[in-house]
Amino acid sequence: MKSGLNWVERVPVSTVRFIGLSELLGAVGLILPWVFGILPILTPIAAIGLAVIMVLAAVHHLKHKESKAVVFNTVLFLLAILWLMGVSNHYNFNQMNITIFGGTGATGLILIEKAFATGHTVTAFARTPSKISIQHNNLKIVKGDLTELNKLEEAIKGADKVISILGPTQKTKGLVIADGIKNIIEIMKKNGVKRLIATATPSFKDNNDKFQFGFAFGIFMIKAFIKDSYNNIVLTGKYISESDLDWTIVRLQC
Repeated sequence: MKSGLNWVERVPVSTVRFIGLSELLGAVGLILPWVFGILPILTPIAAIGLAVIMVLAAVHHLKHKESKAVVFNTVLFLLAILWLMGVSNHYNFNQMNITIFGGTGATGLILIEKAFATGHTVTAFARTPSKISIQHNNLKIVKGDLTELNKLEEAIKGADKVISILGPTQKTKGLVIADGIKNIIEIMKKNGVKRLIATATPSFKDNNDKFQFGFAFGIFMIKAFIKDSYNNIVLTGKYISESDLDWTIVRLQC
């Protein structure tokens, strides 16, 4: 024992116990979350802790010219780093809570599925929850209307990002979409949620737009024959672009 663990005689007993306990907890932290899927955040913490201990141990052994111990520490250090890299690829530690408005349509359902595929959790706000056929442990559905501020807050509170693919149809009357977006923005501000991604059409103009006859004619027709839809799109873009949120508007060609 003395030939292999000479360092034990050079450090206080309390330090030896601390190192032993740290290595044991490191090993447990590396294995249990990985195997049982509980508290995966413990795995990278354990790997980093074990790597740090091995670096300190290697420095100590270098000072005392204990080459075999240095090699052992180096091997464990590399294993901890490799484990950390593997765990980082396995788990998504950038997981976000995403609130989606307009998730009952075809595009919305695809968006929800994509969010799950990349490891995120989703809160879907829907007037008719039965239209969302997806079942997932990371899916929460809030039933409500865009005029119900308490329901909007239930859906938005705690979100990292809000995505809206709400849009008017030919049957849309009044400014229900634009007013709804305005309410969403206010609830986001109230709850400190900054990131908003929303869809619109070329009816909402950008200063950098260049004239294209096809777009211009289409916008003219929408404005002339389905004015409520046009007004909803324009006001939606206006409310979002004039907010102090971190926003992105994706304009879709209809």
